[in-house]
Amino acid sequence: SDLKRHNMGSGLAESTGDELDEFFITPRLWGVRDTSPYLHDGRAMSLTEAIELHGGEGQASADAFIALTPSEKVDLLSYLRTLVTPRRANGDIIDPIPDFIFDEGESARL
Repeated sequence: SDLKRHNMGSGLAESTGDELDEFFITPRLWGVRDTSPYLHDGRAMSLTEAIELHGGEGQASADAFIALTPSEKVDLLSYLRTLVTPRRANGDIIDPIPDFIFDEGESARL
């Protein structure tokens, strides 16, 4: 996600009458396998459907996906299905700050 609002077209728009009805902040792909149904309102039951429903600023990406060969689509969707939410996102990071032992009443200054 780039945390920006993107115009996704009238097909995905909310119906509140607000000028931002067609705009959405794209969520991160990390964990996409674990988040079905898809889109902001759950209307897409598959990744394929979610991709193909994009309009507005997402139309070029939808068109590029639609133009892929069946084999290329399988490869892309297979990759997307590997993007699971990790149990510990920082589990492999080693804490660079050493443990300190403080005397009673001493405070840590990091």
